[in-house]
Amino acid sequence: MADYLDIGVVRIQSWLTRTPVLRGRRGASAMISRATEREEIEKALALVEGLAEINEVAGQVDGVVSLQLLTGSKDGIRQVEEAVASHLRQHLPAASLQATYWRGETYLDARTGDPVAERDWPAPVAEWPPGRPCQWCRTWPATEVVGVGDDGQETALCADCLLRNDPRNSGRNTSRRRIPRAERELRKRLGDETAPLPDEFQVLARQGPNDDNTHLATLHADGNAIGKFIRQVRGKQRKSPGTSLNVAQLLDEATWQALVSAVQSVHQGREKLPVIPHLVGGDDVLVSVPVHDGWRFAEELQHSFDQHLQRFSSELATTLPSLSVGLVIHHETTPFSTVVELAESLLGKAKQEHRGDRAALAWQDITNEGPTPTGRPSVPHSALRQQWEALRELAGLTPSTRSRLAQLQRAVRKGEGGATEARDEHVGRRGLHSAVGPFVSGNAMDLLDALGMVRWWSQS
Repeated sequence: MADYLDIGVVRIQSWLTRTPVLRGRRGASAMISRATEREEIEKALALVEGLAEINEVAGQVDGVVSLQLLTGSKDGIRQVEEAVASHLRQHLPAASLQATYWRGETYLDARTGDPVAERDWPAPVAEWPPGRPCQWCRTWPATEVVGVGDDGQETALCADCLLRNDPRNSGRNTSRRRIPRAERELRKRLGDETAPLPDEFQVLARQGPNDDNTHLATLHADGNAIGKFIRQVRGKQRKSPGTSLNVAQLLDEATWQALVSAVQSVHQGREKLPVIPHLVGGDDVLVSVPVHDGWRFAEELQHSFDQHLQRFSSELATTLPSLSVGLVIHHETTPFSTVVELAESLLGKAKQEHRGDRAALAWQDITNEGPTPTGRPSVPHSALRQQWEALRELAGLTPSTRSRLAQLQRAVRKGEGGATEARDEHVGRRGLHSAVGPFVSGNAMDLLDALGMVRWWSQS
């Protein structure tokens, strides 16, 4: 039996969005990348030499340190945990951490069962009485006034936000080490390690159509049925000891292949890559793209993830994981913490409604519907693919035609007398049946929801 210890940031999306400015969030991504890089962890382990080593089979995931323990003593395990947690706390002052202790014949075997023990390392609370609040996070008291941004505006920042603002963490410098790992890896996989990425939401939004370039789509994607998949693979490996597939690395590779394919599907020769990868690791993705690229990006992300795993289907379990997505449409100035919170809620809805059995997408347009969840049913990925051409045709209608259809469909939803007949008469008279028909015959997508989707549809 072997012992393993995973120590990582919990509620990582909330920590990333602690500051309202993108510079602070990109700084946080660089902080995580640096804190969990191999050489940094090896420095921390040098303080407890001989008690633990890096777990090679776990793969590299931002915000997570995976170790194989070389000691079974409680005191030794505690020393390792405290050394790594102290290292992470030094680099990520306001992040909440959790240590999880596993045991099994292999790491995969250990992860198929319940953890032996867990320990939380919550973020320190603000001092009381509070001093001058940090002008970025408004959570901790400021400890120093520094110049921020290109104009060097004096800003009072706390210890965590000072590190986010550090020029070495901003991503604007040329040092590969301090550029967030997700950005470095994406450039590398696209074959252009100097490819420019937007460094502000406004810059990203401007890559949309000239007449409609102030909105973004932020997507939070996560794998379905991962635990079930791991258990099935482990069962197969027990029956066939020669099978040595590394599941953690396989899922990480499937996620990266999907992201690269999604970026390529919307790149279309733009000067900058039309994406900001906030977080990528394991089967977890948090990215923003220009709003009109959102639907194509989401569909390709889900499709490519599935296609990559299908290539290993003969070696894997009978039930392959899939990827569900929460997609939020928002203005470039919408508080990102609001966007991420809603995206996480929508992702949970998509996974829950389909019980993790298949890929699904839940979405909301904050600009037109507000930030409170609307309760709109999620859409299975298979239905999105099936209706793709119908959605393109619907998007090709004039804005005034779509507006009139939406008005008629709202009346149908409200159950107004004669509403269905009025809608059908209008559709027939205007010759719109081929565009509208797929969404009024009890399919997975309602006409009103489809009209909401194609408001932000790219016809290119």
